[in-house]
Amino acid sequence: GVVEAIAVWQQQAPGTPEGTQFGVSQGDLLINDHGHVVFGASLTGEGTNEDNNFGLWAESPDGVLGLLVRSGDPLPGASDDTWIRAQPRRLKFNNEYDVVLHAQLKGSNVDYMNDDVVLGFPGLGEAVVLLREGQVLDLGNGDSRTVFDFDLESELTDDGRVYLLANFTDGARAVIELTVPGAGECAADLNGDGVVDTRDFIAFLGAWAAGDPIADWDENGLIDTRDFLAYLRDWAAGCP
Repeated sequence: GVVEAIAVWQQQAPGTPEGTQFGVSQGDLLINDHGHVVFGASLTGEGTNEDNNFGLWAESPDGVLGLLVRSGDPLPGASDDTWIRAQPRRLKFNNEYDVVLHAQLKGSNVDYMNDDVVLGFPGLGEAVVLLREGQVLDLGNGDSRTVFDFDLESELTDDGRVYLLANFTDGARAVIELTVPGAGECAADLNGDGVVDTRDFIAFLGAWAAGDPIADWDENGLIDTRDFLAYLRDWAAGCP
């Protein structure tokens, strides 16, 4: 078989400043049915400290390794200095390249009542908060309860659903379904009509020839032959 190194100790870590290197791989290393991985590792080098010396990396559909989240990144939507500790308590990865991370938070307004969070990364994109300790949930029929803690045990389905057991501050418990926003959407359906066909291919060709940012299919900042081939693959695969 073919042996290929994905990440090597003391080599430059993708998505980090020059001189920041991989340390030791820690926690889960997950692989999807396409043979691509997501994993966590410590970081070393100039500028690293105990608050930012860990990250999560994932391989894109084209096999390009990219930084997903790093300790010290701000919590999306937070109005204060709340930041993410990227060491996973639980980590999930599906065949549509969605990731779910159960992690801890740090910051001046963070305590044991609100320091755990579930983050979703749709298609290896930007983090979205799915659930946080201290959050008030509407359970229907006028029943609202405050989350005390939770346990994320289920796998992540390919349509972006994951299940957890939540404990509430009043002692009640419930099984909660979380959905990663945008998961399961069909990117190759450029015109949004629910069908991947010749019209989508022509639309992509036009965007690609014009240098439209939407044609940067591998999201590397360049529009080139690799984007064309990446879209062609997704177009041939169609929608789920």
